[in-house]
Amino acid sequence: MKYLKLFEDFEEADIPHGGEFNYGKLSQEDVAKVKSFIEDLKIYTKEHNVDLILSPKSGIQFSEDGITCNGYFDGENPTLACALGKDVSQWLIILLHESCHMDQWIEQVPAWTENESGMENISEWLAGDDNVDMSLIDKEIRLSMDCEIDCERRTVEKIKKYGLDSIINIDEYIQKSNAYVLFYLWMRKNRSWYKIGKEPYNQSQVVSVMPKTFDIDYTILDPKIEKAYDTYL
Repeated sequence: MKYLKLFEDFEEADIPHGGEFNYGKLSQEDVAKVKSFIEDLKIYTKEHNVDLILSPKSGIQFSEDGITCNGYFDGENPTLACALGKDVSQWLIILLHESCHMDQWIEQVPAWTENESGMENISEWLAGDDNVDMSLIDKEIRLSMDCEIDCERRTVEKIKKYGLDSIINIDEYIQKSNAYVLFYLWMRKNRSWYKIGKEPYNQSQVVSVMPKTFDIDYTILDPKIEKAYDTYL
């Protein structure tokens, strides 16, 4: 399986503090925290034979056909990759998140292992195939949501572990995570994926109505949240 954050046209910034990566306007103290996380990541990926690609560019190639993304984890050809040429406020979250998908793969947790087909049937259904078994659609949605929820919980714990909450607002991160995960329920009802530029986690009006906790019922879509998706996606 491959999990990725698709390329979005972010504005590049200058690279202060020296070095190859963009640390934006972080203090030296916060830069040290980020570097500590990256150094541990280098050790951990080496221990588990995962190819770690940290590019100083603003995008990274995801596939042979030229698709560019912000970052991804590939468990089939163990690779963790992230483009670090954008501002740290953009790439750090992606690297943290994708590293947690790697953790799922290394630990072989059910949230990862049970989701073998990924979104294969969902993709065919969204593309207009009316012959897809809807029970497979519902299964893939449930497993994909479980995988992402587990990953997001891990991401928040990793933010806390490295003291990165001085850089990343945890409440806001959880809201953005819920905006993405709960979107699967809206997608199931409307048979529609979001368009580039309309990502639910990037729409402030959508994010603002999201819970600031992962302790919610992910089987139902609150009417207030559904209305926000209807209006702003």
